[in-house]
Amino acid sequence: MRNRKGFTLVELIISISIVGLVFGLAGDFFLNTYKIPNKTQNEYSIQSNMRIVTTNITQIIRDATATFAIFGVTETSAKTDGWNYIYVNDEGTSVIKSNWNFTTSSRDPDQIVVESLPGVTYSLRFKKINPSSADRLLEYEIVATINGETRSVQSEVEALNSLQVIDRSSGSNLANTLAYRSDSRIIQEVANKKAAISIVLDKSGSMSSNLDGSTRIAILKEQALNLINDLASSANTFATIVPFDYDANGNYEMVQVRNNSSGGPEASLTSIIDGLSASGYTNTGDGIRRGYYALEAFGEDYPEYDEIMNYMIILVDGESNYYSYYPTGRWTWEYQTADGNAITTNDNSTNARTYVTKIGTEKVIKYGVTEFIDRQPISVYVIGFANDISTTGLNNIATATAASSVEQAGSAVELDEIFTSIQSEIIASLWHVSGPN
Repeated sequence: MRNRKGFTLVELIISISIVGLVFGLAGDFFLNTYKIPNKTQNEYSIQSNMRIVTTNITQIIRDATATFAIFGVTETSAKTDGWNYIYVNDEGTSVIKSNWNFTTSSRDPDQIVVESLPGVTYSLRFKKINPSSADRLLEYEIVATINGETRSVQSEVEALNSLQVIDRSSGSNLANTLAYRSDSRIIQEVANKKAAISIVLDKSGSMSSNLDGSTRIAILKEQALNLINDLASSANTFATIVPFDYDANGNYEMVQVRNNSSGGPEASLTSIIDGLSASGYTNTGDGIRRGYYALEAFGEDYPEYDEIMNYMIILVDGESNYYSYYPTGRWTWEYQTADGNAITTNDNSTNARTYVTKIGTEKVIKYGVTEFIDRQPISVYVIGFANDISTTGLNNIATATAASSVEQAGSAVELDEIFTSIQSEIIASLWHVSGPN
């Protein structure tokens, strides 16, 4: 008989295992081959959505007349009339634009910039790298997340038409919404703004002391002239120079600060500065009083100006030691708080500090708050111009006038830096837009 061989049980099991493995590998291959188009399609859709958002944001920033990066806007939160918004919806699945319609004076229905994709969420971040006064650049990032993986696009855009770009981020609350306006109304609003500046300068005898290789008065004159020239960069700035020693007697009227090589309205400002000389005592209160009334008179003389931003710059090099008063009887008197030249002045440091406090609290800090409430309050800058100036005296002036800043300058360079900073803030205020709530 012939010897016939068949498959053993072990061989059969091995054969079945091999066949199963082959079919399994083949199945995985065909399944993955089927998934590739779907995965590619999803990736394409995500990238397409991100390009759409990027294009929208870039164009918005470039065209906007006012741009604010803010935090916390949702679909249901109140939005400020006149302002447009672009942000991610509450679920994070799509990007929304909310536009204000000036024709209907109402908000249009929300516009979906990109439709949602299965399993995909978005986030937006906006950030101003440099100060608003430095440039109009705004950085933004859009991030898409799917299955724990992120894709992001970053860009920085210049707001070519914006009056300002403001970043309201604070701490961990990074700006995730762009609020903007593109209408010409806002330009007209800003064009009507004026800045009125009372520059109150100490020219007492101690200003003849040496400082930084020159006298304080010489340095002050040079830097004050630079300040006037810098303020002339805007046709909407008005100023008056109020020098004081025993008193601040003189005629003080706001004049428009403009560059004019042949001698324009600013000539009166530069001539006052050129004529400064150091002598006498220090009646700071009288300088503040006359500077205050110059601002008040400007507001009364030009009611047609829609918005006047009021400023007072006070420079001193020492303690106040003179005050202004008028007799009310043989042995009685009152501090002079009304306008006009000083009636009588006297030497007393205690009364001098009280006089500063009285003028500051009864006049300066009430302006635009409880008096003339239809006007803007007075922003006050106090400068101590000496290496050894008493901080007690500076603090007395600052407290009395609710000063927004108190600085000390011990050199020409430091005084120049302070004046430049103040000038930048004033010019920036002329372009300031209140922004969305």
